[in-house]
Amino acid sequence: MTNITKHDTATARRKRRLAERLTPMLPLTFRWQAVLLLFPMIVIISAVYTLESISTERKILRNEIIKKGETIASIAARNAELSLLSENLEQLKISAQQLMEIKDVSFVSFINKNAQILHHQGKMYPLPPTLTASENQSISFFEHDKFFEFIVPVVTIKEAEGLFLLEGTATAPPVKDQIGWVRIGLSKEIMSRSERQIIWRGASLAILFSTAGVVLLYLFIALATRPLYALINAVKDVREGEHPEVKVILPRSEIGKLSAEFNRMSRAIKDREETLTEKVQELEYAQDQLQDNVQQLELQIKAREAAEAELINHRNNLEGLVSERTAQLTIAKEQAESANRAKSDFLSSMSHELRTPLNAILGYAQILKRHENITEMQQQQLEIMRSSGEHLLMLINDILDVGKIEARKMEIAEVPFDLPALLKQVYSLTRLQAEEKDLRFSYETTTDLPQYVRGDERKLRQILLNLLSNAVKYTLKGEVTLKVSYSSEQGGLLRCEIKDTGIGIPSDKLETVFEPFTQLATNRQVREGTGLGLNITRQLLTLMQGRIGVESTAGNGTLFWFELPVQRVMELEVFPKKQQQGITGYQGERKKILVVDDNINNTSVLISLLNLLGFKVTTAANGAAALQQATEQRPDLVIMDLVMPKMSGLESASEMRKRPELSGTKIIGASAIATDSSSKEAFMAACDAFVIKPIRIDVLLERIGEQLGLTWITKSSPPTADSVTTGANDSVDHFEIPPLDELKAVHELSLLGDMRKIQAWAVQLEKNEPRYSIFACKLRELAGSYRTKAILSLLDEHMREVR
Repeated sequence: MTNITKHDTATARRKRRLAERLTPMLPLTFRWQAVLLLFPMIVIISAVYTLESISTERKILRNEIIKKGETIASIAARNAELSLLSENLEQLKISAQQLMEIKDVSFVSFINKNAQILHHQGKMYPLPPTLTASENQSISFFEHDKFFEFIVPVVTIKEAEGLFLLEGTATAPPVKDQIGWVRIGLSKEIMSRSERQIIWRGASLAILFSTAGVVLLYLFIALATRPLYALINAVKDVREGEHPEVKVILPRSEIGKLSAEFNRMSRAIKDREETLTEKVQELEYAQDQLQDNVQQLELQIKAREAAEAELINHRNNLEGLVSERTAQLTIAKEQAESANRAKSDFLSSMSHELRTPLNAILGYAQILKRHENITEMQQQQLEIMRSSGEHLLMLINDILDVGKIEARKMEIAEVPFDLPALLKQVYSLTRLQAEEKDLRFSYETTTDLPQYVRGDERKLRQILLNLLSNAVKYTLKGEVTLKVSYSSEQGGLLRCEIKDTGIGIPSDKLETVFEPFTQLATNRQVREGTGLGLNITRQLLTLMQGRIGVESTAGNGTLFWFELPVQRVMELEVFPKKQQQGITGYQGERKKILVVDDNINNTSVLISLLNLLGFKVTTAANGAAALQQATEQRPDLVIMDLVMPKMSGLESASEMRKRPELSGTKIIGASAIATDSSSKEAFMAACDAFVIKPIRIDVLLERIGEQLGLTWITKSSPPTADSVTTGANDSVDHFEIPPLDELKAVHELSLLGDMRKIQAWAVQLEKNEPRYSIFACKLRELAGSYRTKAILSLLDEHMREVR
């Protein structure tokens, strides 16, 4: 046990002596610590740079030797052509001696085309096994342990032999023939010596750079830490009671900031000591001034109490201001809500006031067109009156749509519809506008389109027509293109692109065009429409979870695109369209109809229509009169307006529903108010059916037939221009056309601008050949509107088809 203790004590003693010997040798100062820390980094950088330099120089040296060998071999091949061709061994020997005099050349061989060595000089090495003649006449290069080998094919050029039977025939092209090879070897000895010199020079530079870097690093650290040692000496002076200041070198450096802070600390200590001395002196007078301090404290307490009272008063005033501001905000909110209600009431009122006269205009236009005794010119004038009224109705609907969208009352339908038929319909409508302006209009599908999809057909048609109408309107020359594609990913995505060559849109107005009541027009263009089309289009797409974008440069045309999610419908029951028929009456006993409207024009329209069909018609100017007459006459059907004086349509209809004697009377409501309202919804609920003003005669007759269970007496009517251009499944491109001679005749009339003769020609054609009725009807419509360019475009296209 004693021996173990002695052994441990001796071991500890030896460790302690070793530590004492090593301590003076260790560079524990900051300077040496920094040097030891950065020394490996300097060595690594030097080594990496040296290795990279050696590698680069070796690659350059090797490439130069290879390039030198290729050059020597190429020159030797050209010089040896005649010698190899004639197998002149003496000349080959002279050439070999000249090549061997070149530095680094270790051997030269001349080989004929049978791979036999004709002459060799220098060290002998075996030939490569793949030495055969080939069309690839490039230099072959091989690298061996002690030399580089270059084999160059020797080629001679001679004229091809041929038999030329005709004089003046061009000579045959020359033929290249390989007659042998030249094999040259370059020694690697000089390259090896150069590489060793490069390595030695690089290693020397690396050692020199590392040594210089360490010396410079130590000098830099010594210079940088000199202020630190000055600070150490100053700290010793402070410990001894002095207040020294050190010189600040480089104020923005860390040592400079430390020196500045040390100087401030030294001055602060000095100031504190002086202050302490003064405080000791003042302490002697503190007892005398204690009473005065107590009095001052009391005054401060009173001042604080006064300040607290003032703060409480200010807080109370602030609460009053907050209450007043809250009241003002409440009033402002009520005013905004009132303004919004006023806007809705205004839209409802304007809807009623504008649709009421339109009801009479469009109604009489539809009634007069049913008369058989009017002339062709009168038919055209009625069509112009009807189309103008429809255009005005479209503008009104645009304004009302904006109101519906802002009020978040626009409903999106989700019903199946025929997508290709809708696109053909839009194409047909837009094509006439483009032809009238002598523009090319093309439609193409970049992918397969589904036959049926689910979505809102009406709003998609409105979006497409808005964008295409804008493209035609702002394009003076060139073309308009509609591209459609469909992707089945993520449930189905429809993408449409409308591109034109029009005036374009400046880059700073690309977003402005989507704002309401905004139009872009040049001096040569007339402003048309309300400026709401693009605004409605973007809002409709937003409601339908779609998006729209525009790309344009001023003067270079515009590209509008939109993407809309629509789901493919795999199976859809398609009902055949009803044949267009004209209603002339109905079967069975005569029915009594009571027309209730405060506007005499609207009443007279319905009287003119219903009397022609054989109904017994009576009228009332308000809801009260209607209630009285209905009780006395017991009509079969009442057609009642919503907005009337004395008693509204809602009140009158509700009262009729309460009377048992009128239980068999059907009520069809009518209103010019397009916006949704509580009164309109209640009125629709009280009626058996409902129509919107301006009333479409076909819709009204359909509702009357449904409510009274009538069997109509009809006669088939020829297809109208509307059915040609807006049919869901028909295109203007697919109908039977007359022979070429007749088309040429009407083409000459078009060039002369004689629209009357064109109309007469179309009427006669339809009378003589009913199978051409669609073509004749369209031609008659274009002539009636004096659209010469559209007629010429239509005729030119079909004349090309006939040819």
